[in-house]
Amino acid sequence: MPKFLSREEIDKILGIDPNERKLSQDEIKLLIEELKKVEKEYGVPHGGLSEEIIKTIMKKMGFEDVKFYDYNGNPI
Repeated sequence: MPKFLSREEIDKILGIDPNERKLSQDEIKLLIEELKKVEKEYGVPHGGLSEEIIKTIMKKMGFEDVKFYDYNGNPI
């Protein structure tokens, strides 16, 4: 059975700092779905969640080691 490389092994091979890892397309979709869900739950307009709430959601989803940027390209 072939062994698949872990995300950490791939990052090491590519020389990517794991502290600056970006989300994969699948992870982005999951995060956007969760953000929309929370926005709807709290009656917040699209893009109206605070950085603190976004960070909390990302941590809950296991993305605390990922650099995430807002719509203006500023790191959150």
